[in-house]
Amino acid sequence: NTVFPEKDFRNQWELFRHKENFTNSRDLFIALKEIATNHNVSPAEVAINWLLKDKEVIPIPGAKTRNQIESNIHATTWNLTKDEISRLNAVTDNLEINLDWFDRIRPKEEEKEE
Repeated sequence: NTVFPEKDFRNQWELFRHKENFTNSRDLFIALKEIATNHNVSPAEVAINWLLKDKEVIPIPGAKTRNQIESNIHATTWNLTKDEISRLNAVTDNLEINLDWFDRIRPKEEEKEE
């Protein structure tokens, strides 16, 4: 059970209110961290590098600091192995995330047409 400190922003964000999302994402987080350790990079760099390999996805990483910007750029300077990409793909192929909250904030089709 993941419990965030009382003032942690994730307590307010709907995505993080569904505790099963953490359980379902655990294998992905473990894989990202292990691969990051092997490459001496951050898990975020692994995620960016992996997403760049998918021609249907355009990662848009955020950054608040110069170090984060440099880390995002560094993610493009090295390569995941085929086995690492396969591992990440396998973990996410059956990943289920509860996005009920998204349906509540997304405009309905009839609202889009107006």
